[in-house]
Amino acid sequence: MNRWHDISANRRALAYILFSVIVLGAMILGGIAPVKKQTAALRDEAAVLDVRMEKQEALQPVYRELMEARREAENLKELLPAPEAEERRIPGIDTAAAHLSQMAVDAGVQEARFSPAPDSVAADSDLLLIDGSLQGQYGNFRAFLSALTASPGFYFLESLVVRSTTSDPEYRLKIWMEIE
Repeated sequence: MNRWHDISANRRALAYILFSVIVLGAMILGGIAPVKKQTAALRDEAAVLDVRMEKQEALQPVYRELMEARREAENLKELLPAPEAEERRIPGIDTAAAHLSQMAVDAGVQEARFSPAPDSVAADSDLLLIDGSLQGQYGNFRAFLSALTASPGFYFLESLVVRSTTSDPEYRLKIWMEIE
C-alpha cells in the first residue's frame, strides 16, 4: 500500500512542478512581450532621428550661408540712415483726407472723396482709418495706388471694392494711415 501512496505523492509533486513551470513561463512571456514592443519602438525612433540628423547635416552649409547673408544685410542696414519717425507720418487727422485727395488728383482720378472713420478718430492710436471713394479710369486708379503705397504715412489697405458703372468704374477703399 505504501507503494501506491508513493506513486500518488510523486504524481502530486509532478503536477505542482508542472503547474509552477507553466505559471513561471507565462510570467516570463508576459514580461518579455512588452519589452520587445518597447525595444522595437525605440529602434524606429532611433531610425527617424538618424534620418533627421542626416537632413540637418546636409542643410547645415545652406543655413550657414543664409546666416552670413543675413549678417551682411544687417551690416548694410546699419550703414543706411534710418528714416525719421515724422517722415513716415502725415501731419494730422484734418490733413489726412486732403493729403489723399491731392494724391488722387495728381494721379488723374476724376472724382475722389476721403473722410476719416469716426471710430478710428475716437480711438487713442497713431493709426487712422480713412474711407474713400474714387471714380476714374483704371490706369489712373493704379497710379493712385502706386503713389499711395509709396506715401510715407501709408500703413495698409484694409478693403477695396470695385464697382463697374456705365462710364468709369467706381473704387471704394479703406486705408490705414499713420498720423502724428
